Amino acid sequence: MTNKQTALILLGPTASGKSRLALKIAETFNGVLINADSMQVYKNFPTLSAFPSLEDFECCPHRLYGVFDLEKNEQCSASKWAALGQHEIQLAFQQGKLPILVGGTGFYIKALLEGLSPIPEIPQSLRTQLSILLQNEETRAKLYHHLQTMDPASKIRMQDTQRLTRALEVLLHTKKTLSFWNQQPQKPLMDIHYRIITLMPPREALYEKINKRSRIMLEQGAIEEVKAFDKRHLKVSAIGYGEILEYLEGKMTYDAMLDKLQQKTRNYAKRQMTWIRHQIHSDLTISNMRERK
Repeated sequence: MTNKQTALILLGPTASGKSRLALKIAETFNGVLINADSMQVYKNFPTLSAFPSLEDFECCPHRLYGVFDLEKNEQCSASKWAALGQHEIQLAFQQGKLPILVGGTGFYIKALLEGLSPIPEIPQSLRTQLSILLQNEETRAKLYHHLQTMDPASKIRMQDTQRLTRALEVLLHTKKTLSFWNQQPQKPLMDIHYRIITLMPPREALYEKINKRSRIMLEQGAIEEVKAFDKRHLKVSAIGYGEILEYLEGKMTYDAMLDKLQQKTRNYAKRQMTWIRHQIHSDLTISNMRERK
């Protein structure tokens, strides 16, 4: 037996039913839902990133949804999220509630379970400067070549803007590579016990749900969210943002945009499932859930 306090983690691919299950558990066990999705931390795309409904928000406390603003150039990292998550977990314990972390961003969960490399905080000014530089193809190629020269072990693709930016900002600010920092000793952020539930629906059922949800997102305001966003700001990594933007610019038909959004989301879900199977030791795996009537 352990005397440690216990938090619950619900992890699974997009559209697997994590939020619905988390809500049921929270209602039954006096829980607080703590977001662990890397896009739902931003306020700018509630429909595109599949925020819980207003009804769900009213059922029980929800934390770390929409706490960053991309319009203000605010960026969330695993270290920032982990610090915020730790704070919310502690608050839940103090209030006598069950902390329930729910999301599909595995790196966020790993940060809590295993800790993070001791990388110094990166100045926002450098991150902003890199974002601008990487928009130029020639400059992007030069910076990528510099990264490959300094860190031959890096497997980052030049098209992966998010990871490329992170590797470059660490290298330029600390004069050491991300590979170096990742090899430094790590330790869990909190001395508590975690129970992990993973959702792994049958692939065909999951893909069908993804296709349906993609259509509903477009009908319920995802296009308007992208249209309203100030495109002068940082590049958005949310799945569907680029496709919707191309549609709005007349570069893609509605049907082609929907098809590409569905395909990219299915591919993302497949990568999530593979990552979870190889990286997370689950206490319970749920492979099938009934739809709510």
